Amino acid sequence: VQEAQIENFQTDEPIYVADKEINRRMDGTYFLDIVVEAAEPEALFRPDHLRRIEAMQRYIEEFPAVRGSTSVVDYIKQMHKAVNENRDEYYSIPDDEFLVAQLFLLYSASGDPDDFEEEIDTDYSQANVRFNFHVADYQLLTAIVPAIQAYVDKEFNTDQIRAHLSGRVMVNYTWLKTIGDNHVRSLLLSLVFVWIAAAVVFRSVLAGALALIPVGMALLLVYTVMGFGGIWLGVGTSMFAAIAIGLGIDFAIHTLEKMKELIMNRTGNYDQRLADLFPSTGRALFFNFAALALGFGVLTTSDVPPLIKFGLLVGVAVTTSFIASMTILPAIGKLLKPAFLFPRTGVEPSRARASTIATAASTIVLAAVVSVLFVSFAQADEVTNLSGEQIIAEVNARDDGMQVTRILKMELIDRRGKSRVRETMGYRRYYGEEKRTVLFYQSPTNVKGTGFLTYDYPDASDDDDQWLYLPALRKVRRISASDRGDYFLGTDFSYEDIKKETRIATEDYTFTTLGSTEVDGRFSYIVEGIPANPEIARELGYGRVLWHIDPDIWMSRRTEMWDVNGNHLKTLRNEIIENIQDIWTSTRLTAVNHKTGHSTVFTFSEIDYRSPVDDSMFEQRALRRGR
Repeated sequence: VQEAQIENFQTDEPIYVADKEINRRMDGTYFLDIVVEAAEPEALFRPDHLRRIEAMQRYIEEFPAVRGSTSVVDYIKQMHKAVNENRDEYYSIPDDEFLVAQLFLLYSASGDPDDFEEEIDTDYSQANVRFNFHVADYQLLTAIVPAIQAYVDKEFNTDQIRAHLSGRVMVNYTWLKTIGDNHVRSLLLSLVFVWIAAAVVFRSVLAGALALIPVGMALLLVYTVMGFGGIWLGVGTSMFAAIAIGLGIDFAIHTLEKMKELIMNRTGNYDQRLADLFPSTGRALFFNFAALALGFGVLTTSDVPPLIKFGLLVGVAVTTSFIASMTILPAIGKLLKPAFLFPRTGVEPSRARASTIATAASTIVLAAVVSVLFVSFAQADEVTNLSGEQIIAEVNARDDGMQVTRILKMELIDRRGKSRVRETMGYRRYYGEEKRTVLFYQSPTNVKGTGFLTYDYPDASDDDDQWLYLPALRKVRRISASDRGDYFLGTDFSYEDIKKETRIATEDYTFTTLGSTEVDGRFSYIVEGIPANPEIARELGYGRVLWHIDPDIWMSRRTEMWDVNGNHLKTLRNEIIENIQDIWTSTRLTAVNHKTGHSTVFTFSEIDYRSPVDDSMFEQRALRRGR
């Protein structure tokens, strides 16, 4: 039993050559995934759990076929090193689970919401460890997979954390193991069905046994050719037995039925009665054999190795079944003189009825064989006279307060519907066109006290300043300025979305009014924005934007974004808009990423535009104070 999917290509095919070269030079193209599941949310922040994963990685990487592995542990160690001046001794798992949580938050300051989706889930209770193999044939896996499973069962699994083997390598191993374990049993069961069907047709147990002879010989010869020809028993080749059985029983039933008819209706000795077997049924079966053998034999000229093997083995099966039916069955009939061929009384059915019986029987048998083997495996737009520029000017002229204090709850929802919630206390103030914002995390507990400070400058050519305070390290870290199109703190909003809030940068787009529609029962203008040039489009990550602007409050109730390749990227919605202290304010804002399936919900509360916000709130030492 063996399988290697790349061997389905010719050795000079570019994909074959590339696969061999990639696996020679790099970690490998075959993956074994181990899914780690902890009993509680955020349990994978715990250093002991992370060290358990690290130990498992080291053990499995000792196998020669394993070239490397990737897990969330590798990211944690690299981030731990990064916040400690890139000193090698800090390439390790921190002892503080709060620091682990804050390192993830640090990364999210400029990372995409789904950056770690393949390594860890949203509530940090499930993680995936991926191991790279440079080869993944079944014979190799029979030595490796059981050893890994034994380690997981004995050394890794506890009541609090467990691991399960998965991934393409494990799928192939399990599939082929099932074929290896069940193939003989499936064949024997198929032969039993053949024997029963033939016995019912001829009303003789011996007839059923005789019908198995061409089938059995075809099977034996097919497996002989496979063995000497180096053709593995795998997913595709396991079907060859079904073809051999189906074709073999067809020849056998037609031969036995014709022998029975000739013996009943002719006179003379056995040889004389069977004299017409070969020029009649034998001739028909020969043309049947020739059509099948030559028809499938054409496949041997293919450039696809599996088709070559299929054509060869079908030809072997058809040839064996035909010759065995025409030679061995008549000889055994003469030797044994079975009762079903030499009935004492009764009238033989007509040739038409006999042919019908044989055909029906072969069809039933073939269907039974194949089934057994498979068991083992909007509204019309209204024209407006307002230009796009005029509508956007009204939007930008709307008052959104010189300063504000508010609580922000951020809910991040992955494509599986699992969510992660963070709550912050936020302050924002304008200094002319410059905007300064500071956020202090209040929950969950493991990131409480973390602070994020940013200075947003009006000139897009000036890099914004950003700082992050990690209480577990008791250090303020200046972090690299994020591009305008980068995601804000791991959410589905970009920094540009947050920076402008309800405003729109007129210098970035050319605007066109497309008409009007209703959004949430409110009349809204549809304004299209196209980036002014390709460079701006790349910076923003948008190739086209549609704003649905309510002229009563001059806010966009729904905004649609497309990426630079024209794919629908995001939808932003101001779901709840309230008048707070004479300022129209969105208190619930959602963003849905149509590419990743990830979404974010911002919920604002305790909003205060009137209370003054002190200048000291936007200094680095304020981050250490936590307010």
